[in-house]
Amino acid sequence: MNDNVYDRIFDKKRKPIIIGILGAPINNGNMGCVALTYALLTMLEKISADLNITFCYYIFEGVEDVKKNAILCQKLSIEEKKVKSFNIYPVESILGLCHRPYKVIETYSALKDCNLFIDLTQGDSFSDIYGNTVFIKNANGKRLIEKRIKKPLILGPQTFGPYQNLKNMKIAKKIVERADLVITRDVASTQYIKTFSDKKVYTTTDLAFNLPYKKDKLKNKNEKVKVGVNVSGLLSQNKLESTPTKFHLKTNYDEYIDTLLIWLIDNDYDVSFVPHVIADYECEKKVAKEFPQVKVIEMYENPIDIKSEISKFDIFIGGRMHATIGAFSSGVATIPTAYSRKFNGLYKNIGYSYVIDLLNLSTEESLERTKIYIENYSELKTAAMQGMKKINELENKTESLFREQIVKMMNELSEQGMRVL
Repeated sequence: MNDNVYDRIFDKKRKPIIIGILGAPINNGNMGCVALTYALLTMLEKISADLNITFCYYIFEGVEDVKKNAILCQKLSIEEKKVKSFNIYPVESILGLCHRPYKVIETYSALKDCNLFIDLTQGDSFSDIYGNTVFIKNANGKRLIEKRIKKPLILGPQTFGPYQNLKNMKIAKKIVERADLVITRDVASTQYIKTFSDKKVYTTTDLAFNLPYKKDKLKNKNEKVKVGVNVSGLLSQNKLESTPTKFHLKTNYDEYIDTLLIWLIDNDYDVSFVPHVIADYECEKKVAKEFPQVKVIEMYENPIDIKSEISKFDIFIGGRMHATIGAFSSGVATIPTAYSRKFNGLYKNIGYSYVIDLLNLSTEESLERTKIYIENYSELKTAAMQGMKKINELENKTESLFREQIVKMMNELSEQGMRVL
C-alpha cells in the first residue's frame, strides 16, 4: 500500500489499534455471514469506547463494495474512514501472486499493518461439511496469519468441525493450537476440539444474537397469525446455491416445505417467504409460483433491515441458522430446520429444544413436530425469552474475553514504545 491508515487518519505519534477481521465479510449475498460482521463490530466498538482507544477495522474478504461498507458504517454509527476491505484470496495462492501481484502486495501490506486478528469463518465453515475446497480456502487465511504475519489471532465464537477428512482435522489442530484465544459457540464444538487437542477453549454463543434491529409496532389482536418461512436455497433439490455439501437429510426437504405450506394456507395463517441468502430468494420465487397466496419478502441489503423485518412475525421457520437467530433474538417463536449439528449444538447450549432435525427425522416426523410447535407457538416465545437471558450472559463472556486479549496486546505494544489512542 502506498499510504498507511495511520498516515491517512491519525497523528503518527498516537496510533489507533488496527483489528484484522477474517471470515466475517461485508460484501456477501449471505446475510448470516454479514450479520456476524455487524455484530462483531458492534461489540468491538463498545470495547473501544470502554477502553477509550480508537479501533480501525481491516475486513479481509472478497471484492470490496464501497456502498456496502458505507451502509455498515451508517447503520452502526462508525466513521467510514475506520473501515476498509481487502481481497484476501489472491494472497493465499501462488497463482494469485502471478495473476494479481499488485492486489497481493496491497493485501499483504494491510495484513502486516494489523495489530490483532479475529476470525469467525462465517460461523460454520471451519469444517469440511461444505467440501475440502471450502475448508482449505478458509484455513489458508488463518495459517497465513499464524505462520507469516505472526500477530495475535483470536478464533472467535464459531462451530468447529466436524472433519470427515483426517488431513483436514490435522490442519485444524495446528491452527487451533497456535491461536492466542479459541472460543466456540456451543458445547458440542468444545467437546469435539477435545478429541484432537488439549488447547484451552472457551464456550460462549453466536455473536449475531446481539445484532441490533428496529422494533416494529405492536400487532393488532385481530390480525391473522403471521408465519415467516425461510426456504433454503442450499437444501432444496433444485438448489440454486453452488456451495457443495457433504451431508444427507433423512427428511425430504422439498416435500416438507410443500406439505407445510399447504397446511399453513389451509389453516388460514398469513404466510410469507423470507430470504436470508440470494439463493433463498431465487428459490422462494420459484416455489411462490405454486403458492401464489404466499408473499415473497424482497432481499435486503443488510442484516439489520432483514432482522427488523423478521421481528414482525409471530412464528418463523427457517433453514438458515442466522435467520433463525434473528427471529429468536427479536422475540419471535422460532422453529429452526437443522441440516447440521451446528443448529442442535447452538440451541441446546441455551436450553432451547424446538429444533426440527432434518438429518435424523423422517419427512412425516418433521412435519408433525413442526405443526405441534406452530400450534403451541406461545410456548416457544416464552422459551426464547428465557433463552435470551442465558445468551446475554454468554455474549458478555465473549466481550470480556475479547477485551482481555486486546488489553494484553496493547500492553505488549506499550512495552515496544508504541503510543495508542
